[in-house]
Amino acid sequence: MEPHQLSDRRAIRRNAGAPGGIRLSVIGRKSGEMKNPNDAKRESAGNLKVLFLINGFQDHGGAEIALATLADALNDVGVEVHMASLLGDGPLPDLTKLPRANVVSFSMSHGAYWDLRSILRLYRYMRKHHFDVVSTHLEFANTIGVLVSRLARVPGIVPVAHSMRPKRSRRRIWMNRLLARLSGRYLTVSASILKHLIEMEGLPADRVGLLRNAVDLSKMPEPFLHDRAARRHELGIPSAGPVIFHAGSMRKAKRQEDLIEAAAKVRAVYPRATLVLAGDGPRRADLETLAERALPDGAAIFLGHRRDVPSLVAACDVSVLSSMREGLPVIVLESFAVGTPMVATDVGGVGELIRDGETGSLVPAGAPDALAGAIIEVLRDPFLRIHTTTNARDLVENRYSAPAVAAHFLTTVREVLESAQPIGSTRS
Repeated sequence: MEPHQLSDRRAIRRNAGAPGGIRLSVIGRKSGEMKNPNDAKRESAGNLKVLFLINGFQDHGGAEIALATLADALNDVGVEVHMASLLGDGPLPDLTKLPRANVVSFSMSHGAYWDLRSILRLYRYMRKHHFDVVSTHLEFANTIGVLVSRLARVPGIVPVAHSMRPKRSRRRIWMNRLLARLSGRYLTVSASILKHLIEMEGLPADRVGLLRNAVDLSKMPEPFLHDRAARRHELGIPSAGPVIFHAGSMRKAKRQEDLIEAAAKVRAVYPRATLVLAGDGPRRADLETLAERALPDGAAIFLGHRRDVPSLVAACDVSVLSSMREGLPVIVLESFAVGTPMVATDVGGVGELIRDGETGSLVPAGAPDALAGAIIEVLRDPFLRIHTTTNARDLVENRYSAPAVAAHFLTTVREVLESAQPIGSTRS
C-alpha cells in the first residue's frame, strides 16, 4: 500500500482480551473532499457497541431521561447502543429512538442481588452481543452490572452515580471502592458528588470522573414564549395569574411541602398565583391534603405523571426545585432550555448549574420563606428574568447539549478502552 493510501484510509483496531474487542475505525478522505459536520464525531465513534444498564424504566425520572438523551445522541453519531432495565418495563423506551429490539428488561426484584436466573440472562446477553462498553446507572444497576460485566469480560466498564445519600453505610462505601477498582472509570453527574467520592469515600482520583446530564435541545419547545397564556390554555393550566411550576417524584427528599408553604406566601402578594406540580410518588396523597389547606380554591394543581414536562415548564412563569438532595437535576436543564426562570435550593450539583442572580436564583434548603422571597423577586423583576434566562440558555447550549455530552462520553470511553487489559492481567 502506498504512503498516500495509508494517510487517506486508516483503520485502528485493538483487541482488549475480550470477545468482540474494540473496533474503532477512522476513515480518511482525499484532499478537498466535502465533509459532513457530523463525520468527525462518527469517525471517533467508529462501530463502537455500548450497553446502558439502569435500575428500571418505571420512574421516568431525571436519570432515565438523561440516559435516553445520551443514548440517542450516541446513536446519531453511529454508535450501536442497547439499553437494559434490571427491574422491568416502563415508559422509557418510548423516549428513545433506539430500535425496539435494542431495549430489553430482565424483570428482577429491586434489591434481589441473588436473583441468579436474571443475572445469568444478563451475563448471556452481554456475551451474545460482545459489547465494547457497559455503562451502568444508579446504585443497584452499578453493583450488579459491574460484577456481571467483569464475568462477561467486557473491556470497558463505566458505572455512573446520579445522586448521593447524605449518610452511607460502611458496606456501601466498601462496595463503591470495589466497583471503582473493577471499572475502567467510575463517573458521576456532578462535581459535588465527585468530590465526596474522593474525599469522603476514598475512591482513587485517577479512576473517577464526570459525565454531566444532557438535554436534547431539538426536542425542546420554542424558548422564551411571548404568549404563555395561549400555551397554558392548550395544556389546561389556568392563566389568570402567575403560574409556579414544579416537576419531580413525590418523595421525602424533594420536600414539596416547603414549596406548598412558599406558594401560600407568594399568594399573599399575588392572590391569583397557581402552583402546578407534575409527578407522582408515595407522598402524593399527603401533599394533596396539605395543599388543600394551604392553597384553597384550586390554587394547587396536581397533574400526576407527565410525559410533556418541557412543554409544561415553557408555559409557566417560574420553575421551582425545593429538594434536600439532588445530583444534577434534569428539570433545571429543561427550564434553562425553554427560557423559564429557575428558583432552586442549593443542594448537590444545583449550584454547578445555577449561579445566583446570573442563571437563576439559589436559596438554602428547608427554608420556605427564602423560597417564597426568591419566587416573588423573579415575578416582580422583568430584568432579572431576562438576564438569568438568557445566560441559562447559553450555558445549556454550550455545556449540557446532547452532542456535547455524547462527545465527552466518547472521549472517556476511548481512554478507558485504550488502557484496558485482558481480565486477569495486572494493571501497571
